[in-house]
Amino acid sequence: MEEGIEIQELEGTEMILQKMDSLDLEDLTSAWGSSSPNSALTVRTQGDPLVAWDSENLAINSSEDVTNLQERQLSRKNKSDALLNRENPSILTEKENYSKFENIPPDHLLLSSKMAESSFSYLPDEMTIKIFTYVSQKCLLSSVSRVCRNWSYLAFDSTLWTSVNIENLEIVSSVDLCQLLKQIPGTQRLLTLSNIKDLTSGTLKIVTDMVPNLKKIDLGFCTFDIIGLNTIVKNLEKLESLNLEGCTCSFGDRFVVMLGEAKQLKHLNLSHCVLSDQQLIYLSRQLNEIHSLDVNGILYISDLSMKVLLTKHCNFLQVLKLDGEELSDDTMYLVSTCIYLQTLQIFFCELLTDASLKYLQNLENLQHLTLRKGPEFSTSGFLSFFKNCNLSGIRSLDVSECPDLSDKSIHSLVQQCGSKIERINLSWCWNLSEKSLISIVDHCRNLKELIFVGVDIRGDCLHRVPEEMPNLVLCDFEKCSFVNDELLENIVKEKPDIVIMNYHGEKFMNIHS
Repeated sequence: MEEGIEIQELEGTEMILQKMDSLDLEDLTSAWGSSSPNSALTVRTQGDPLVAWDSENLAINSSEDVTNLQERQLSRKNKSDALLNRENPSILTEKENYSKFENIPPDHLLLSSKMAESSFSYLPDEMTIKIFTYVSQKCLLSSVSRVCRNWSYLAFDSTLWTSVNIENLEIVSSVDLCQLLKQIPGTQRLLTLSNIKDLTSGTLKIVTDMVPNLKKIDLGFCTFDIIGLNTIVKNLEKLESLNLEGCTCSFGDRFVVMLGEAKQLKHLNLSHCVLSDQQLIYLSRQLNEIHSLDVNGILYISDLSMKVLLTKHCNFLQVLKLDGEELSDDTMYLVSTCIYLQTLQIFFCELLTDASLKYLQNLENLQHLTLRKGPEFSTSGFLSFFKNCNLSGIRSLDVSECPDLSDKSIHSLVQQCGSKIERINLSWCWNLSEKSLISIVDHCRNLKELIFVGVDIRGDCLHRVPEEMPNLVLCDFEKCSFVNDELLENIVKEKPDIVIMNYHGEKFMNIHS
């Protein structure tokens, strides 16, 4: 047997074959044949360091197992070679890898090699990929994939690319986008293409051809035409979620008709798009099941369009975001029939009254509630609303710019859901006082964000935050005249992970956290 092959017997039955450079079929067969008939060989191998440290823990019980092991190793090497040979500028050549270490002392290289071996030498690929899940996609592209052939292969494993956010990868042009899609697997379920201004129909054709199984696509603040939309609707047969927030494309009738052909759509974001009431009615009638709809920032949405939407989709809706400037209590009555609704955000509740609050008490599954700018909501209406036990599941609450919200209402709220609530926005609720802040600190231990802009408080109880509110990471006290900066500085010193805004909007934070 060649030098470098070592056979150890463990407990009289298991044989361990160790060879630190490469596998040889004759060596393995010889080693297996020299053992007793009932013995098993556990093979630990390490591949070519230029490819990657590799590891296998395989029981060798027959010569067939040896052959299978060799074929597996050869298959992996072929995959790595194929990956290196394809057009991929991010992968360093062998020569480039060596050039990086020319000026490093040999003892440093030896230390680095030993550290790398102890860390990754014997990890199976599955575990390495699991480690890569903690690395950003940007880092996978720019760093991890350049380390070696095997890492380049593993960095593009399909499980690491089920969703792709182009904005996070600093892709800003169609050319860069196409280059990226050539490298990553075509198995994504979510693709975010926000802020690409030159998103042509040709580019969308390439995208949909490369990732035909997309279920979600985010085109927020992109610019494209009706041909591009037609490409999306026709080519992405599994598309369930479409984000068109802030798109500057013209939402003419042809555009809306085309959108209505995507019968499988369940989640639609049209926030701040130019859409008429009649066009919204058309979409509500055409789509089969709307589970979430965001039409915030669209002016002049009426009770009529909401009636069509809520009547047809009340048994499906889970998320609803509206500009409520033209909506009345009648719409809120229909909203209350959406028994599966978890998120309700209504901005500009200027026509809504206490009757709406009474209707909304029936939403037992509600977790995120926004009722912003409600001048007609009364103190007694809010008090009755927050005493209702159906609201005990609230996680996030925004009732900013509701002038008649009282301290008693906040006290009732935190008694109902204080242990669960994570975000509270009470900005410009002028009727509130220090008592509301004390109630929140007393009951909301799991709170993460507290927004108190423009409220007349001193913050005397805030010194308790570091000890009693461990999860709080953001406080906003802009325009709170009596909150002392020294107090805020002391909180940050005791709780380094928190960010606090003072009266002027200046951030107090620990720069070392």
